[in-house]
Amino acid sequence: MLIRSIGGFAVGITFFATVLATGARADQVVADDLIVQGSLCTGFDCVNGETFPHDLIRLKENNLRIAFQDISDPDALPGGDWQITANDSANGGLNRFSFEDLTSATVPFWLGGAAPTNTLYLTSDGRLGLGTEAPEAALHVAGSVRIDGDLLVTGGLRAGRVAAAALASDGTATVAFATPQSRDYAITLSPVLAKPKPNAQVVVVSHDQNGFTFAVSGKSRDYVEVVWTTRWVGEF
Repeated sequence: MLIRSIGGFAVGITFFATVLATGARADQVVADDLIVQGSLCTGFDCVNGETFPHDLIRLKENNLRIAFQDISDPDALPGGDWQITANDSANGGLNRFSFEDLTSATVPFWLGGAAPTNTLYLTSDGRLGLGTEAPEAALHVAGSVRIDGDLLVTGGLRAGRVAAAALASDGTATVAFATPQSRDYAITLSPVLAKPKPNAQVVVVSHDQNGFTFAVSGKSRDYVEVVWTTRWVGEF
């Protein structure tokens, strides 16, 4: 009887240990506030005895994502889903930190790995610096700027370009403003030549509040494009 009791006890211990091991793998729902006074590591690569020098929350594996799933009624309330992503998961992917709009399948914000310090710097008074930590205007770019399209600045400054292919047979072209100029303005024309050409000239033929017409000397094929800038008289 004693041997049987000991055997039954051993079987009971084994069964109890199995139940505990199985329960440890189950989801845990905490129906109250959860307060962790230490640090938290989540992910397949977290280990027992994980050390936390300074971080309170650590994500540790090869798929680093924080998803925001809004279950609001999309017909009544804002309900877009978002995700913060750190690095691509696939081999050969990119090092990056991004905010993704999961609902629209877009990535409106992206920071590439190894981007230099102060690549994007927003000050407490709302000034944005690109390449500088001390922006002196609402937008301060430390370096060259490329704009693929017209530049429209409220205050009179406008710029654009006309390709040589758009010139008429007599070498003229007309620039029409989307918004009429409210004041008198000056025009600067800068030709970009396809090959060296002595005495290349671009002149204004006429202008009014809705736009202007200019003409180039010589043949159209001598030009690549004409870059133009307008500004209000007395400004800049």
